[in-house]
Parts: sequence; C-alpha cells; structure tokens
Amino acid sequence: MIIFGFNQYLLIIAVVINMITAFNGAAQKYSISPNDSFIDEMPLDETYHFSVHQNNNSSDTLYFGWKKISESIPNGWEVNLCDNNNCYAGRPDSGAQILTFPSEYGQMSMAVSPHQIEGKAYVQYECWEKMSPTKLDTFTWQITSKKSVALQEFKKSSIQISPNPTNQHITIQSDLVDGFTYKIIDGMGRIQIEKNVQQSTENIDVSNLINLNYILIIEKNNKIVYTNKISILK
Repeated sequence: MIIFGFNQYLLIIAVVINMITAFNGAAQKYSISPNDSFIDEMPLDETYHFSVHQNNNSSDTLYFGWKKISESIPNGWEVNLCDNNNCYAGRPDSGAQILTFPSEYGQMSMAVSPHQIEGKAYVQYECWEKMSPTKLDTFTWQITSKKSVALQEFKKSSIQISPNPTNQHITIQSDLVDGFTYKIIDGMGRIQIEKNVQQSTENIDVSNLINLNYILIIEKNNKIVYTNKISILK
C-alpha cells in the first residue's frame, strides 16, 4: 500500500485541477454554428451554400486543418468546398484554412448546384485546430434535391446593391422582408463589417474601408443567398 503525505495530496490535487483547467480552456477556444451537420433539401435549379462556422471565442489565433472522410455525389451535380480562404473546384482530400483571429471564425462550406438533376449528395470532412490535433470535429452535409411539392416554398431572392464602386455607402435592397445577415470580407478572408438586420433594405457605411476590392456575402437561415464583389474607391 502506498501512503501519501499531506503535501503529496496537495500536489496531486493541484495537478488534477491544472489538467482540468487546461482541458476546459482548450475545449472552449471555439464553438460550432449553426451545427456540425446539414440534412437539408434545396431546389433543382439553384446554388446553395451550406456553411459551418468555427467561432473563435478565445484570445488566441487559431489554425484549422481539414481532411475528407467520405463522399457520394450524384452524376452531373457540382459540389465545391469553401473554407475561410478559398472556394475549391470540387472537394480536395485535405488542406488548411488561413489563420482565424480572435472574434472571427473559420469556415467549412459546401456550394451545391444540382443542375436540374434529382438526387442526394453526401459529404463528410473532419476538422481540427492545429494546436489540439486530437480534438476532431466531424462535419456532415446530406443534401437532397428533387421535384416535390415541399420545394415549392423556395424562390430565388431578388437582391440589388448600389452604387458599386462606391466611396461612402452601399445600399442593399432585397425581397427578404424579415431581414438577413450580411458580411463584408477582405482579400485575406477577414470580416470587416458584419450585421444582422431585421428589414429588407440596409444602408452600409463603408467610408472607413481602404481602397480595395471586398466580397459582400448575404445569408438567410444560415445559407448564403448572395455574393458579389464590391469596390471601394477614395
């Protein structure tokens, strides 16, 4: 029988507490939104983006790697992977995102275009933060597109932005009557402006942005419904 002294017990307790604190700290560095799986339907004649965000909740800069696990894509469908740096032609076997700074997010997204062909796409990737390689997240996309009454609810959104180029303001006009979320992203994938609005029209002040090209992304129900390049001129 091994008998520990009082000081040894204190040391063991301190080590255990430090291990628990370290584990919890690592586990809380980022969160997943809206969730890690998409089981969804979409129209036959549209392109939809189904995006998973890895929200950096820490004061550290995070670096995410990813690897494909499995896939099954109907013939004739176009399914492309996008992360927070690139949109790829197809679905690469492995890769890495650019750095995700505090209060920003990493992204794993599937851009799906059925091209009028009925079927079901299934794709799975695993993703990890490079400093915690044993903490793996599995992201799943199972997207169905078919002719059915249920899909009648989908309609193409009408969205216009003006003026473009601009040096002061950009106005978004849409038919999204109950609002949308928009982001303006620079060439490094960093979010410069982000807002959730509750109306169909929004006036954006871009006067603080420098003379560069940016990407405007509009999302509805966690899906990208519009993207466009905007130019800021001074």
